[in-house]
Amino acid sequence: MSTLATPIYSSPGFLSPSSRSSNEEMANLLRGEEARLTLPITWQRKWAVIDSVIDVFRKHHNPNWDGYGAVPLSESACKEAASFLKKLPLSVPNPDVIPNPDGDISLEWYLRKRLLFVVTFSGRGIISYAGLFGKRTKIHGTEVFSESIPSSVLESLCRLLSQG
Repeated sequence: MSTLATPIYSSPGFLSPSSRSSNEEMANLLRGEEARLTLPITWQRKWAVIDSVIDVFRKHHNPNWDGYGAVPLSESACKEAASFLKKLPLSVPNPDVIPNPDGDISLEWYLRKRLLFVVTFSGRGIISYAGLFGKRTKIHGTEVFSESIPSSVLESLCRLLSQG
């Protein structure tokens, strides 16, 4: 069965508009969850990690969220991360979602000590990445992110997963 995933959240932002009633928000949420249950399991997994990005944004969008002067998480960085996740091949396992105190958000694939890959989103169309592939091999760089995932990032993810 080939089903295209559509955005479950009708709001263009990650936070619900305050003008909406809570009953309407709950009804939309339930409709979205019902629609999501009809998706293939691989798409459900993908939407679960996108939900994690939204949850991290909601928990870290205020100044000083870490008690040490952290900058609020950037909504545009979170949107970039969600867009990146939507473009990832379904065979790629879900990463951990990590807020950064400078307002950026990172996706991290950690397999074991010295075997990990991180992609960081700033919200400005530039992503940074870094990976460790054993004791002596590491990679890092920046790429423009717009229409598709840069090949250097996909190749690094494949390299990581092949070693796992």
